[in-house]
Amino acid sequence: MTRKTTVTFTFSADSHGNVTLSTDLAKPSPGAPANAAQMVALELLTHCQHQGLSVNHGIQAVPALALAHDITQAEGYAYAVPESLWRAAIDVVNRSQHHTGTDQLTPADFRGVAA
Repeated sequence: MTRKTTVTFTFSADSHGNVTLSTDLAKPSPGAPANAAQMVALELLTHCQHQGLSVNHGIQAVPALALAHDITQAEGYAYAVPESLWRAAIDVVNRSQHHTGTDQLTPADFRGVAA
């Protein structure tokens, strides 16, 4: 089964009406390969930048995805969360474009993190 590529956007506005677009898509670099989802995302980002929106890039720019990623990291929250939450967070990160490399998890995998 081929894993789908996702690009996550979060729009936020401050009390002055300034809108910021945050995305887990990395900053584009010339000549870097991009799949269809990333190409559409880049078009949207370009349009938003022309409209004067601030744009933040990277997994840490999207709060929900950043939290899910932190939960999967031993140096993050992995030691402090129950196995069910850890497994759910890994599934969220694996479904995003930031695959952790963890395919099938077993309880033994979690015992290594929770130790």
